Amino acid sequence: MYGFQLYGSFCRLDPLAAEAVQSETTLESESILREHTLPYYPVTLWLDFNEEEQSVIDMYKTGLLTYTDEMMLKFILGQEPISNFDTFVETAKEMGVQEVLGAYESAYNRVK
Repeated sequence: MYGFQLYGSFCRLDPLAAEAVQSETTLESESILREHTLPYYPVTLWLDFNEEEQSVIDMYKTGLLTYTDEMMLKFILGQEPISNFDTFVETAKEMGVQEVLGAYESAYNRVK
């Protein structure tokens, strides 16, 4: 589903087994690459959600992303006072942010 050694499947393989068949030059190159990419690669891009988790995400995510994007822009541009941030958080909770976070946490716990 993910391809060999791509984010997603590589984390499910034994890295030492994969390294055993690579040249020293390749290993050195991958070491340099990991130093510069892994800390910045968001784990959420390669999580494998089951049907239940995906259903929860599909139900809430679009509305939440629209709302949070709009509100963040308003906060940044000064169109919404930062004193309303707590209201923003409460509204996001009412819109299902905890359910979406639960789905992500569940998927992450299977691969960590």
